[in-house]
Amino acid sequence: MTVRQRLAELKLHFTARELDVIEAVAKGMNNRDSALGLKLQELSIKNLVSVVMIKLNVDNRVKVALIARGIEPDSD
Repeated sequence: MTVRQRLAELKLHFTARELDVIEAVAKGMNNRDSALGLKLQELSIKNLVSVVMIKLNVDNRVKVALIARGIEPDSD
C-alpha cells in the first residue's frame, strides 16, 4: 500500500503538495532536501510540515513518518 493510499484511509484531506511533503518525511528527508527535491523554498516545506502535523494531530515529524508508513505512533 502506498503512502497516499494509507492517508486516504484516514479520511483527511491533504493537498497534492502536502502529500508530496508527507512522502518526503516518510523517506527520512529533512526540510532542505525536501525543498530541493520538490523545487520549493525551505520555509514552504516547514509550513507544509506544520500543516500536516496539525491535520494528523501529532507533534513531530517522526510521528508523521510513522503514520505515513502505516504505524500507529505512541500517544504521549
